[in-house]
Amino acid sequence: MEPATHDDIWRNFLRFRPDLASTVRQVGGAGAGVGSAALLVSNLAYACAMARMAYVRAPAQLPAATDSAGLSAYHKQFYNTLLGAADAQRNMALFARAIAA
Repeated sequence: MEPATHDDIWRNFLRFRPDLASTVRQVGGAGAGVGSAALLVSNLAYACAMARMAYVRAPAQLPAATDSAGLSAYHKQFYNTLLGAADAQRNMALFARAIAA
């Protein structure tokens, strides 16, 4: 997740959802830095929670957990965006492998 996306989630989403914000803070731990994009690098639980928040705020429901094509397209649209480097077609195989693991 890019720092700008992280900060936007806090500023424009979690700020208005105190229960979710509290949960993300708890996942991040009580240490200094919770709420800082720098923590995404060293705290994998926090990074996962923030990635989940990116999907929670997406307007469409997640595809089925076994739908590699749907998940890849959803990732491209709502996480990577049209301007991002991800290729939904090429990433389908990666999603399929992750599902099968």
